[in-house]
Amino acid sequence: MPTIKEIAELANVSSSTVSRILNGDESIQVSLETRKRVLSVAEKLNYIVKSNKNTNNAIGTIAITNWYTKEITLADLFMRSILWGLESTLKTAGYKIIRSDFNDSLPDKNTIDGIIAVGEYHGKNLQQLRNLNKPLVIINQDTLYEDISCVTIDFKYSVTKIIEYFEQEGHEKIGMIEGKNKYSLKNHIMDPRAKTFRDEMKKRGKLNEDYIFLGDFSIDSGYQQMIQAIDTLKEDLPTAFFINSDTMAIGALRALNERQIPCPEQVRIIGFGNVEVGNYMTPKLSTVELNASQMGTYGAILIQSIMNGQQNTPVNIITGTKLLIKET
Repeated sequence: MPTIKEIAELANVSSSTVSRILNGDESIQVSLETRKRVLSVAEKLNYIVKSNKNTNNAIGTIAITNWYTKEITLADLFMRSILWGLESTLKTAGYKIIRSDFNDSLPDKNTIDGIIAVGEYHGKNLQQLRNLNKPLVIINQDTLYEDISCVTIDFKYSVTKIIEYFEQEGHEKIGMIEGKNKYSLKNHIMDPRAKTFRDEMKKRGKLNEDYIFLGDFSIDSGYQQMIQAIDTLKEDLPTAFFINSDTMAIGALRALNERQIPCPEQVRIIGFGNVEVGNYMTPKLSTVELNASQMGTYGAILIQSIMNGQQNTPVNIITGTKLLIKET
């Protein structure tokens, strides 16, 4: 396991600064950029904050259930970052954590004090979580309409900003590579990024379903869908694409490079997530930055507020985003 000293060296700060940031000391006088840098280095090194309290004397037990499989989570930096922020904050506060995959088994309600569910839960799956009758928070899905507290991303703002940027550049033909997981496909659930794109493009009178392709959030699907777009649309290929995740955007960029279609000169692409590897692509991937580990931190704080009675009504904590135009 990496040490605080190693994190300090990579983040170019003192060990005491690293220790105070990782332990959630809000009184420390450092810039937001420094705080982000330390958290980013710790996250990349898979550093886990140790609780100052013995787990035998934990102040409570919280179950973290994940909709996605371990394999998908390990391959998805976004999900890993959420879990890192979540677990680090709970351990610092002195909670014992029980982990489970929702599709394998639900936590035993007699052994836990609260539940944080990460992913997309609908219909009977959401009801299964409700039936445990424990304080509940959902991360990465808006469940406020179900009277369940949640932490989400401001997808509407970020996708609208992408479309506005494309329009300012003079793009008339704007396409999208949409992402859906197996559950969303089976239950005909539209990702909020894709929904916002369709709604905003329809308002502008520019929505063309022929310019929209469906992937599954993997690099390979991004590659395959861009190849399909190139082969199907030929001369009618959009000059700009919004791609629902950076992983798919990396695959799409590879397809453009292989077909010798210059990006951004002929086709501009913007992904979503600001994964680190995007900075090592040629050209560097334009994207939307979001703080996934912060989503986890907010989820941990929210469940504690519900458990101790400070938060009695459901809330949706919406995290902001930032459009980063790089080279694609």
